[in-house]
Amino acid sequence: MAIFLLFQVILSFSCTKIQLNPENQTNAFQVRSVPEGVTLSVAYGTWAPKVKAEAKLVGIHIQDFQLVEWHESQIDERAVMRMKKVNLPLSIPPGSVFTFSPSGTHLMLLGRKRNIQKGDRLPLSFVFETGESESYEAIVE
Repeated sequence: MAIFLLFQVILSFSCTKIQLNPENQTNAFQVRSVPEGVTLSVAYGTWAPKVKAEAKLVGIHIQDFQLVEWHESQIDERAVMRMKKVNLPLSIPPGSVFTFSPSGTHLMLLGRKRNIQKGDRLPLSFVFETGESESYEAIVE
């Protein structure tokens, strides 16, 4: 039963289109709402880091989740979609723009600490090796 529920959640992440606010798509993030009992979710959006020189990203945090992982979805040699974790630290050059979207690069949110509901606003931060961070707000959709 748990495997079937996990499959349904992952399938809904990859097949459902999420709309970003067209007025400000850069540095706007949305978190997928999930049913009670499911402890993982996903965040999408577009991130344009404000770094002025190359910086090392060492962590990503979002309120109400124990862990955030940067994942890339890729089709393997057998035409099967696979998720691959991107290991941190990650070099971030100035002028970079990262798009997190269904069936592509995304932020996987693990270990949900409380139920989240549509409309909730969750602080999201990207943390650099220097100790500096960039903070944004992710809206639960």
